[in-house]
Amino acid sequence: MDFDNIIFHINGGIGKNVSATAVLKAIKKTYPDNPIFVLTGWPEIFKFDPNVERVFKFGTTQYFYEDNIKRGNPLLLAQEVYLSTQHVVERKPLYQSWIEMYGMEYEGELPELHFNFRHHQTIEQNYKRDKPSIIIQSNGGAPDPEGKRVYSWARDMPLKTVQAVVESLKSKYHIFQVCYNEKQIVAGTEPVQNLNEMEIFALLKTTKGRVLIDSCLQHGAGAMKMPSTVLWIANEPEIWSYSFHSHILPSADVKFNTPAKDLYQKYDISGATDEYPYITDEIFDVDEIVSSVEKQIYESDVQ
Repeated sequence: MDFDNIIFHINGGIGKNVSATAVLKAIKKTYPDNPIFVLTGWPEIFKFDPNVERVFKFGTTQYFYEDNIKRGNPLLLAQEVYLSTQHVVERKPLYQSWIEMYGMEYEGELPELHFNFRHHQTIEQNYKRDKPSIIIQSNGGAPDPEGKRVYSWARDMPLKTVQAVVESLKSKYHIFQVCYNEKQIVAGTEPVQNLNEMEIFALLKTTKGRVLIDSCLQHGAGAMKMPSTVLWIANEPEIWSYSFHSHILPSADVKFNTPAKDLYQKYDISGATDEYPYITDEIFDVDEIVSSVEKQIYESDVQ
């Protein structure tokens, strides 16, 4: 069947949209002659992607139906990968599950980011520091406008862990901390809160070391093939991450095994308190994290 265009509809946050750039590669490879229209909440990620013809932000799609559905003959790719058999049952890497869900063959596609000059210039002009820099993403998820949701145990670094890592590294490195709430800021860091998604990825690109969580920056580092130290709590790195990262898992023993509130995964990623499986907040080995970062920096220096 011939199509006028392909509509790729992407729900979810920044990290999921970065992962979707790998799916775009497979779509373009499968349908090389068809223009691809992307519908997303994060259009900046796709504006300079050579596989994309047009990008539409949710909420700014007036006449989209009339122009592209009613008077067109599109191939609509809008199914939710989080509800696919490949993702839930077969537990494949997210981008592979997404590609195979649409009936395409996975051929090793990985996410990729595309910058313009201003993205890098903004960082060069405003974020050069005297020491080599490390970036820590301590908290993730969507910002809470009311400021009530400060911590999700299923995703975020425990505050005690962030503080200990910063104390171990701050004498040698300038530490940027990515978070969205004033209550999450750790002494000894410079909080980064006013950059758009591509600018913060451009900042990530300038760092010597990276301590990240299961959130957007580990996907950005994955798309730029920048090995990073990533802390995991609820989710599995084999599904959500990249093989060249160093994955740090909790060292604390699981004491409780409560039934999941989520239908299709072990824990509710929002961090429901009655699912917390430990009797301590010291769930990570700080020395393991610091050693991983220093190894990461050393290996990047000798390459």
